[in-house]
Amino acid sequence: MAHTEEDFREILNAESFVDREALAAAAKDGVPAAVRAEAWKYLLSVSKPDRSQELSAERDRKNQDYLRQDKHNVDILQRVRGELRRSTVRRDARDPERGALLSSADNLKIFENITVAFLNGNEHVDYHDGLVHMLCPFMSCGLSDEAGLFHCFQSLMQRMEQKLRGAGIRQYAAKFITLFRELLPELHEHFEVEELGFEAWCIPWLRFLLSKELPLPAVVRLWDTYFALFFDTQQSDASIDALLDFHMYACLAVLEPLQEEISQLERGEIKGVLSRLPAMDMDEVITKASYMQQEINQRGLF
Repeated sequence: MAHTEEDFREILNAESFVDREALAAAAKDGVPAAVRAEAWKYLLSVSKPDRSQELSAERDRKNQDYLRQDKHNVDILQRVRGELRRSTVRRDARDPERGALLSSADNLKIFENITVAFLNGNEHVDYHDGLVHMLCPFMSCGLSDEAGLFHCFQSLMQRMEQKLRGAGIRQYAAKFITLFRELLPELHEHFEVEELGFEAWCIPWLRFLLSKELPLPAVVRLWDTYFALFFDTQQSDASIDALLDFHMYACLAVLEPLQEEISQLERGEIKGVLSRLPAMDMDEVITKASYMQQEINQRGLF
């Protein structure tokens, strides 16, 4: 059962220490919109759990860290602006919340600033259009300060990019395809009959956490659960592993209710469905993903 806003405020407003284990346990079932921004900051280790530290000084330090980032790489700016224009055209009618974000000139400037600052501060990361989509959930969750947005975005993206760099994404995709064949064998076979290349769709799904394909409210709900798996900074590798591992099952749980529809489609039509997923009950998706994960663990497949 999902926790109430009051439950979250009791955890978040603790006098001296925010219990992130309790926060993560509650967040797995979804975070109320009114407290999501604050909860995500703690789960992503942007806000420190020890409230005895001087909060204003910590905020000032983070603001200064962000202000020092270079936000004026002309080449990257042009590419970000191009993706923002394309996203605005694609998303307005189908995804009103995302469309509202992208129709604001002030928001577009924040998208530009944060994306360019992140790339300039992480030179090993190449620009890809997924960065814009990965930023949308943070923009939508009510984070009001640009520096806070940047640090939340960077906390997630740095660890994901480190984990999935080079051969990492290929190994991850290979594991996902094995799970796909085991858990949804008929759909897997249909994809093969239609000669639908798995990498063309599954790598973006895996790398960008469905931020491009699902409607924005569905992404935000899904990420509540993901960040609940991510909170333990003492074991950062284990945290990102837990998030990415569960994400594979979430992708399969998204596909499962679409099996009948997709099985009647040809390759081009399937690509359309996979790139523009319908709204769905994400609590049901998350529950199904958990069952799938338990099944595979019991079978000892990996």
